[in-house]
Amino acid sequence: MALKDLDDTNPRGGEKNWKSALEMAQMPKLDEWYRFRLVGGVFSFSQHWIEFVNKDGQTKRFPTECPNWDQETETNTKPGGCPACEAGIKASPRYMINVIDRQLQDKDPKDCLRALELPPTVLRKIIDLKKLNVIKGKAVAVTNKKYGCDIALQKVKKAGWGTEWQVQKLDRVALDEDELKLTLVDFEEFYLEPDPVSMRADLIRVGVISAGNDSTGGAQMPSKKSLKEEAADDEEIEDTEETPAPAPKKRKKKKRKAPPPPPPEDDDDDDDDDDEDEDEAEAPPASPVADEDVDDDDLFGDDDDDDLFD
Repeated sequence: MALKDLDDTNPRGGEKNWKSALEMAQMPKLDEWYRFRLVGGVFSFSQHWIEFVNKDGQTKRFPTECPNWDQETETNTKPGGCPACEAGIKASPRYMINVIDRQLQDKDPKDCLRALELPPTVLRKIIDLKKLNVIKGKAVAVTNKKYGCDIALQKVKKAGWGTEWQVQKLDRVALDEDELKLTLVDFEEFYLEPDPVSMRADLIRVGVISAGNDSTGGAQMPSKKSLKEEAADDEEIEDTEETPAPAPKKRKKKKRKAPPPPPPEDDDDDDDDDDEDEDEAEAPPASPVADEDVDDDDLFGDDDDDDLFD
């Protein structure tokens, strides 16, 4: 691989959260519609929510990405040695895509490209919008450069608990010359591969696995409420910063074998909207489309469809 020019180099230091180097799309506030145009392909990854009980008896959580995620199959089947997978902790897929933020474009057409992170349920609703974008009998993806569409996202409260996301297809419009010249973000260049060694150390520090056998023997079992919250991560759409597990407290030496260190305080009060969102299985389709599988060949197609309509 050739060396990069100095101006093309992107030094990022040693931060764990690779998403902090991206310009993320601003997500809509409650009951507000935001317009986006999805462009390019999709990058996938997977994350675990690590739950533990601190010394005050409070249940805390922090996210960590899964080394076992296989981007080709979109499953946690790669032999990456993920300690969270070994401990039976659920992992949820996440998806990143370039978008033209129409709110920003109205102010500055040259600075409107952002990264949008989506959970699988919202992405599936967006994929299903192709059923409403039919040209000469062919369903065309909303990312198509010539025949694609803007989409609108809105966050609303559910009757009961939590929130859900509504997705709507807007007018069909071809990308103009300025939009086609926008440089898309290559997420693979930013992505930091998770380190299973440091990840295992984090899980030991908070008592999720024991230092002796790396099993779940010392894990704090989640409550019924937290299981509900964990399932709700599939509906979470906001960017939640990945916070490393807190450092361990110093403890006195003992003659006998030391037990796992007491779980330290979690600096992240991650009680925002991801805890409120609904389970993927409970989410009704927000757009008027059937909840059925679509042809994966057209999921994020663009130029391949153009020659069909010349």
